[in-house]
Amino acid sequence: MNLQRVVTLAFVISIVMGLALPSCGGSTRTQRSPNQQGPGNQEPITSPVSPSDLRAESISSTEVSLWWTDNSDNEDGFKVYRDGLLVAQLQANTGQYQDAGLKAGNTYRYLVRAFNAAGESEASDSSVKTPNPPLNVTLDHVGLKYDHNEGGEGEIVLIVLVDDGEQQEQFSIPPMEAPGLTVSDYDVQRVDERLFGTTRVGDYLKVAILAYHRTKQGADVPWAQIGGLVGTFFGAPDLGGAVGGIIDTMEEQAPEYEYVGYYQQVWGQNESWGTGQHSAVGKDDLRLWFRVSTDATQPIAEAQMQPPDVVIETAVVPSPVTATPAPFLSLFYKNTNTITLKNNELDPIHVTVKEISSTYGEVKSKQVIVPPSGTIDVTFEVAYYPAGERTMSFEIWCGDKQLDSWSGIVVAQ
Repeated sequence: MNLQRVVTLAFVISIVMGLALPSCGGSTRTQRSPNQQGPGNQEPITSPVSPSDLRAESISSTEVSLWWTDNSDNEDGFKVYRDGLLVAQLQANTGQYQDAGLKAGNTYRYLVRAFNAAGESEASDSSVKTPNPPLNVTLDHVGLKYDHNEGGEGEIVLIVLVDDGEQQEQFSIPPMEAPGLTVSDYDVQRVDERLFGTTRVGDYLKVAILAYHRTKQGADVPWAQIGGLVGTFFGAPDLGGAVGGIIDTMEEQAPEYEYVGYYQQVWGQNESWGTGQHSAVGKDDLRLWFRVSTDATQPIAEAQMQPPDVVIETAVVPSPVTATPAPFLSLFYKNTNTITLKNNELDPIHVTVKEISSTYGEVKSKQVIVPPSGTIDVTFEVAYYPAGERTMSFEIWCGDKQLDSWSGIVVAQ
């Protein structure tokens, strides 16, 4: 084959295969077919059309559901923002999302944007307020430091007001026509009574409880009279500043009721409406154990009152003890024992003093009132039998709480 034919054949092959013969510079150039597009000729990617009609609806105190309309056909997905923060990135062709772990009673603003490689669309926005939570207020126990009754046992009536800005409950525990709660000095009485319940609390929760000792059994004072009076004062922002007025007016209109103490507290949304356990709260001589909870089945609060500070200051128990001179009592040994009790409290305290022998057990007991910030002597006349050595003890009790004790050896001979 001659040279001309070889060149011609090579030229034809190069055209068929789309190749160019080497140029004099040694470089090559690819021939592009009319149907091919270079990078400069590609269709530009545009950001997606924004979603619309975003709707936000609270489905509980801590959850919100979102729905929107997908208007784009080129999104890679959707981004959900809550109060300016990205909370979710969803797949394309999505039209709903559920947000959880929120706070009750809060207002949230949501934005939803479609996105792809070109960027994010304009936002569809909506705001929603989560509802306030359900609340239950339960009074578990009532305790008194001083029962305001010289007989050592108080008949206590509680006047209760609970208010959340939407509804108000006002009543007495126990009902006015029923006997009062029997509570002694430094004693605790179980009540376990629900004071208030709502499926959705208002903007605040206010609990106010005023305690009275009913000095006359079955005192015939209309509830409307007492409840209306106390309710007026309870409407004040601070019950503490109104207590003086309540006491004065009650003494005038209802002398059968002697003031004991009170409790008041107001919680807002920032304090979670007071949810949690509250123990040993109250002013003056009143102590309360109660619960504010979103769960009606929360266990009852534990109640333990600190006993009063009454101690045995001195004890005089003579020993040895000689036999009684009279012939028919010659087997008995008589003695007078004296103990001095000291009260470090600011109120009079009712106590029981027990004398106990290692031979016969408890031999005598006396109930006494120890004056506030003072002392009192308690004496026991004791006849010992038989002769010999024994341990004599004294115990001070306030209700079911032992306050102090003393022990010493006595010899009868």
